[in-house]
Amino acid sequence: MKIKISSPLKMRKIGSYLAQDLAKREMAVVLSLEGDLGSGKTTFLQGFAKGLNVEEEITSPTFLIFKKYKTEGQKFFYHFDAYRVEEKDLLSLGINEIMEKKENLIAIEWGNKVKKNLPKEAIRLFFEVISDLERELIVSDKSGIISDKFFERARSSVG
Repeated sequence: MKIKISSPLKMRKIGSYLAQDLAKREMAVVLSLEGDLGSGKTTFLQGFAKGLNVEEEITSPTFLIFKKYKTEGQKFFYHFDAYRVEEKDLLSLGINEIMEKKENLIAIEWGNKVKKNLPKEAIRLFFEVISDLERELIVSDKSGIISDKFFERARSSVG
């Protein structure tokens, strides 16, 4: 599904909606965020974290590789940045174990750089710059993890 997003505020709102939808799942969920620098990945994840009621400020963990946040429920939100890492680096950090625990929601910025580490049911989010403020988000969910309600909310909030 393609979603045209006209502002950073709306990008955060879409992220929040997706987090609220995925937090209900009794399984680990992995998001692969892909797109050029400045295309909205971190902005999206700021909204995603807000939708999970994460209190801390969300910034890209480029030099830390990942950050772990406690959510309001019994879930944990892991935010990885694979821009400067290789696949073997993620393995040494225990990413496979993290992706196996049903209480974890995992977002990997630059997931396309470590796609061999991603489970086949990972949700892929492609971000594209249209103009200074406008972005296009393409959601690829081949396993059907995301509910129709999310897509309805996303369409109505940007249209």
